[in-house]
Amino acid sequence: MKNAYLALTIFCLTILSTQAAQYAVLVAGSKGWDNYRHQANVYHAYNVLISKGIPADNIITMAYDDLANHTSNPFPGQVFNKPTYLKPGKDVYAGVKIDYRGDAVNTTNFLCILFGDSETCGGNRVLKTTQNDSLLLYFSGSGSPGIFNFPTDDDYLHETDFVGALALAQWETIFNEMVIYFDSDQAGSMFADLPNNTKIYAVTSSNPTESSFSKYCAPDNFVGAKSLGTCLGSLFSVNLWENLESVDSSKQTFQEQFGILTNQVTKSHPQQYGDLNITTEVVGNFTGNGTSSSIRGFYKDFALVF
Repeated sequence: MKNAYLALTIFCLTILSTQAAQYAVLVAGSKGWDNYRHQANVYHAYNVLISKGIPADNIITMAYDDLANHTSNPFPGQVFNKPTYLKPGKDVYAGVKIDYRGDAVNTTNFLCILFGDSETCGGNRVLKTTQNDSLLLYFSGSGSPGIFNFPTDDDYLHETDFVGALALAQWETIFNEMVIYFDSDQAGSMFADLPNNTKIYAVTSSNPTESSFSKYCAPDNFVGAKSLGTCLGSLFSVNLWENLESVDSSKQTFQEQFGILTNQVTKSHPQQYGDLNITTEVVGNFTGNGTSSSIRGFYKDFALVF
C-alpha cells in the first residue's frame, strides 16, 4: 500500500509540476489626480485577479503610485474605483503590490518584463512564464493613433514596436496563449497589424479612431459624501472588472464576455483582434476561476485516506 501511495504521489506531483500557470502584467500609463481612473482601474484589476486565485507572485504591477498620498485625496492612503454616498466603500489600493512605480513605469521596463530580462529591468521582478503558461496583459491609460502613453514625458509605446514584441515573444514560446485588455483612446489602432495565428487575443475599449470614455465622474464621483473631483474609473475597465467579479469565470467564455462589454460600453465600440480561436475558451483560463485545481483537490482527498 505504501509503495502504491508513493507511486501515486510522484505521479500527482509530476502532473502538478507541468500544469499551466497563470500570469498577469497590469499597466497604468498615467500620473496625476486628473488621471485618477487609470491607476484605480489597475488596482481594481489586481484585487479581482487575486480574488480569482492568481498568486500575487504571478502578477506584476506598474503604477506611478501618486494617488494614495496626493494632496487632493480626502482619504489619505486609499483609492476607490467606485462611488459610495454614505461611507467609504472598497479601498482598491489596500494590499496591492506595486513592482514598478514613479519613473520606473516606462516602455523599456515593460518590454524587459515581458521578455523576462531582469538585468535590463535593474534586477526587479520580471515574468517567469513557460511555454505552458497563460499570460494576461492589461493596460489602462491614454493614447493616440498607434501610441500608448507612459507617465514620463515623451515615453510612448508604439504600435509597431508593441506588435513586433508580441510576435517575438510568441515565436520564442515564452507563453502558451496571451490575452490583452487594452483601455485607451484609439485603442484599436494598437492592434491593426496583430496576426490572427499567434495565440494572442486582444480586446480594446475603442476602435482605431474613437476616444475611450470615463465613468463615475461628477456628480457620480462621491465617496463617503465627499466628491473626489475626478473620475473614479473608465467605462470599459469598470464594466470589465465588475463583470469578472460577478460571474463564474470557469464558465464564461471570452465571446460571452465580449458580448456583455459591447452592450455595456455604449459610448465607444470595443473591438476584438488577433487569434479569435481563444474566444471559445473560458476567461478563467487567464484570470483565475476562484477555485483550486481539481487535480490538487483529488491529491489532497487521496492523501487524507492514508
